[in-house]
Parts: sequence; structure tokens; C-alpha cells
Amino acid sequence: MTLEKFAKQLSSYIDYSTILQAIEVLQTDETKAKQKMTLFLGSKVLTTEQDWDLYAMINDYLSEFRIPKESIELIAKSEQISPEDPSLKWLREYRFDGHLENPENLKFPQNLNSNPIIAIVAENCILDILYYPVNFLLNTIETLSRDWHRAKELNARVFLEPSSPSELFIYIEKRIANKYEFLEKQNAGQYAGNNVFIGYRYICMTTEIPVNFELLKVTKQSANYQAMSTL
Repeated sequence: MTLEKFAKQLSSYIDYSTILQAIEVLQTDETKAKQKMTLFLGSKVLTTEQDWDLYAMINDYLSEFRIPKESIELIAKSEQISPEDPSLKWLREYRFDGHLENPENLKFPQNLNSNPIIAIVAENCILDILYYPVNFLLNTIETLSRDWHRAKELNARVFLEPSSPSELFIYIEKRIANKYEFLEKQNAGQYAGNNVFIGYRYICMTTEIPVNFELLKVTKQSANYQAMSTL
């Protein structure tokens, strides 16, 4: 998966209402909308921004961040806003020009549920739009890294068997796994090469003998589709 595709899939978690709200603020108070503010991301599972590739994944997402044009077009039609409206045009052409900051260098609210480990500095209205996808990414890393953390405590030698058929989840878990010191890349077969991450899936079909060959055919197709989604 390319970084562009990663960012596009992650941006599908943007809340439609945050884009609509950004347009309204840009139209009524552009200065407020574009004022640089800070979004703090905290975790009770991760201890630093470097844990399980968190910092790099957020940075990669922001580097390719685009507000989905489909959402902007839908808002323009449903709210009867001209496609040439300056606020729509600004959001359509927006490229992230903020930065990531170490929260220790900033003053942060004391009422946060957990200590912040990453701070995103960007335009006020953009931070509202980013809120859901970056928190989704953080929560996904927290969830997927739990098993890897337990394996790390045991110094276990492991290989990656992705826990989800979703292309986005597989990509995230692959990057988490690559931060594991004792990861072994097993040979997944002649078509997948020496990389268990790509092109390899198995599905438990049946425990009954003899095998139903129609069921076998359907199962092979399903496994193939899942494998192709990782290429």
C-alpha cells in the first residue's frame, strides 16, 4: 500500500460534519478558522511517540493528507454552495503545513484523560477535521500492538498473521510488526515470495471428510481475494 492510499483510506474516517463546520467558520471568521492551534494525543497503552511506529504513521498520514473531494462535492450540492466558494476551494486544495511537536515543549490542559505523547499543530478548522482519523489511527495501534507487546515481554520469536482482512488494518499491523525485534519473515510460498505480509491467506474451511469440492472452490476464491487485497 502506498502512503497516498494509506492516507486516503484513513481519511474515510473523517466526520462529514467537521468539514461542514470548517466551511461555516471559514465563511464567517476566516482568521479564527486558520489560527494555529494544537491537538494533543494521549494514550494509556503507549508510553512514547516512537512506540510501535506511531509517530512515523501519523507523520506519513499528514504528509499525504487530503480532504476527500467527494465530501466537499457533496456539501456543495447539499448545501447549495458554489464550487468556486473560497472556503470550498481552500479546503479542496489544502495540504498539511503544520507540524508535530513534543508535548513536553508545550503547555497542555491538565484535565486530559492521559498524558499526551504527540501534539499536532495546524489550523483550528483542520484540527477538527483531523480529530477522528488520527484518533482512529492511535486507537488501532493501541489495539493491534497489545499482542506484540506481550510477545516482546517474553522475547518470543513470532511471525505476522494479520488479524483482519481489511487492507488498512493489515498495513497498520504490518508496520507495527516491523518494529518488533524478534519478527521472523516466513516463506509464504512461491507466489508471495519470502514475505508473509504479502499475498498469503488461509481460511479454515471444514473439519469434515470427504471435502465438498464446491465449498473448496468458494474457499479458494475467498482466500485469493483476501490475499490480493494485500498486494
